[in-house]
Amino acid sequence: MVKFRHLGLSSLWLLLMAVPVWSQVQSQNFSNAQLSALKSVNRPILVPSYLPDGFTLNQVEVNPCKAGIQRDDCGGYTLIYSDPDNICLVVYAVGGGLGGADSDFETTVTTKLFGEVTIEFGNQPGGAAKPSQDQMNQPQPNLDNFPAPLIHSNTPYYSVSTGDNSYYKEKYRCSSRLRITPSELIKVLDGLTVLK
Repeated sequence: MVKFRHLGLSSLWLLLMAVPVWSQVQSQNFSNAQLSALKSVNRPILVPSYLPDGFTLNQVEVNPCKAGIQRDDCGGYTLIYSDPDNICLVVYAVGGGLGGADSDFETTVTTKLFGEVTIEFGNQPGGAAKPSQDQMNQPQPNLDNFPAPLIHSNTPYYSVSTGDNSYYKEKYRCSSRLRITPSELIKVLDGLTVLK
């Protein structure tokens, strides 16, 4: 049992600062049906331990493989988080089938779960220019990380995307408004944890 009466002001301040992070993680609140569907994927399910202010879980979609079959087009899931303006943050896993052109801007960062990953934004095909620090701290279009496997694994591939492209706008009714910066996307990506 924690006794609060002996906490100094600085300790109490630190405790109060931790509450918003804890409440954001707890606010995901998967339903029993969603948890059951996610478990049917039979792969590690990664969820964010950090979400930007105002984002909550909006939708869960799974694509499990039939018994004994592991193919590129199954074994994945998509988690749609959105804010009150329907700006989306998408966390997803796919079995494979990856590729694509360079984006306008790309940079490499090191994360806990994936090691080195490429953060990309702008149009495709692009020139893969290194973004400036100002660009990293301003909302950018088509922002995501190129799907990456967990360290010491080869599948599935995980990604976090801002959901402002035409696919997400059409399928999930995500807004085209920009809110998330590359620096914040990196914070979400680095904070992914395995759902137990």
